[in-house]
Amino acid sequence: GSYTSRFAQSELALATKSLDCGNQLMNKDLYNALKAEAHPEIRLELRQVTRKGEVKNESDWYPLEAKALLTIAGVTQEISLDALSK
Repeated sequence: GSYTSRFAQSELALATKSLDCGNQLMNKDLYNALKAEAHPEIRLELRQVTRKGEVKNESDWYPLEAKALLTIAGVTQEISLDALSK
């Protein structure tokens, strides 16, 4: 069956101004949209990962669903991400 792993204090912080598309004007618009001065970091906090289905062979890939809290421009939302693992 499936199993779930829960996480505490597993957070990734990314400096908002480290995002760079190579165009100074577009970067400025991006930083304004992300409110980079007031919120200099984008944060991703992993909450849990659930394996979907059974692993029949350890060398096979199997699907996972990760739930995390994503904070951008001071707004936090829970998100789900699909992934594969071995």
